[in-house]
Amino acid sequence: MSHLNFSVEQIANLTWNTDYSDFSVRFEKTVLVWIPCAFLWIFSPLEIYFLCHPKAFDIPFNLYNISKLVVIALITALSLTDTINYGFYENISLPIYAYSSLIKFVTLVLFFVLTVANIKLGIRSSGTLFLFSFLLVLFGAPEFRTKLTRKYEEGSQNSASFIPYIIYYLLTIIVFILNFFADYQPRFATYPKLKNVSPENESSFVSKILFIWFDRLIWKGYKKPLENDDLWNLDHDNTSASIVPKFEKSWNATLMKTKKYFRKICNF
Repeated sequence: MSHLNFSVEQIANLTWNTDYSDFSVRFEKTVLVWIPCAFLWIFSPLEIYFLCHPKAFDIPFNLYNISKLVVIALITALSLTDTINYGFYENISLPIYAYSSLIKFVTLVLFFVLTVANIKLGIRSSGTLFLFSFLLVLFGAPEFRTKLTRKYEEGSQNSASFIPYIIYYLLTIIVFILNFFADYQPRFATYPKLKNVSPENESSFVSKILFIWFDRLIWKGYKKPLENDDLWNLDHDNTSASIVPKFEKSWNATLMKTKKYFRKICNF
C-alpha cells in the first residue's frame, strides 16, 4: 500500500498549483481505472437478472451490433496487450499497475460477454452497459489528456505506450456513441404482436430516460388534435390480461394468510 501514498503537496502541485491541472500517473492508472470496473461488477447482477427474464429472443446479427462487438473486442485486445506488457516485459516498480490492467481486461471481457448475451436474449438497449461505456470515457479522459500533453508539449511520451492508449480511448468513445442507439427488433417474442406498438419498446436507454421516444406524439398533438389511431397499444405487461392474474395470485395468497390468522384468534 505504500506505493499508493501521495502527499498533499504532491497532489496540490499536480492539480491546483499549476497552469495545467493533472492527476498523478498513479491515480490515473489505479483509481480512475477501478471506478468503471467496480460499477460494472456491482451492477452486473442486475443485468443478469434481466437476461434471465427475457421478453424476446435472438436479435439478428447486423451492421450495428457486429460493429459494436468488433470495437469491444479490439478494446479488450488492447487491454490484454497492456496487461501482458506490464506483467512480463516492463520492469516496473509498481506492480499495482499490472493488477489494474488485469482488472480492466477481465472487466472488458465481462462487457463483451454481456453484450453478446443481450443480442441473443433480445435486449435492444442496456442501461448498465451504456453507463459503463460512459464511465470508461469519463474516467479515461484525464489519462488521454496527460498523454497528449506529454507527447506534444514535453516530448517525453514513448510512442509504444502513447499510440495504443490513444487508439484504445478513441475506440471507447465509439462504443459510447454506439450505445446511444437501440439494436434491431428480435426475431421471437413471448408477447403477442400489436398493431400499433409503442416506440418506447424500440428506444434506447438514453431515449427512455429523457423521454425522447414520446416527442413524436407531442409534436403530432401540437399540430392537430389527437385521435384514437394516433395512440399506441398498451404493452402486454400493462394489459389486464397480464396484470389481473398476478394480482389475483397475490390477493388469494393474502386472503389465505388472513383466514389462517383469524382461525388462530377464534381458537383462543
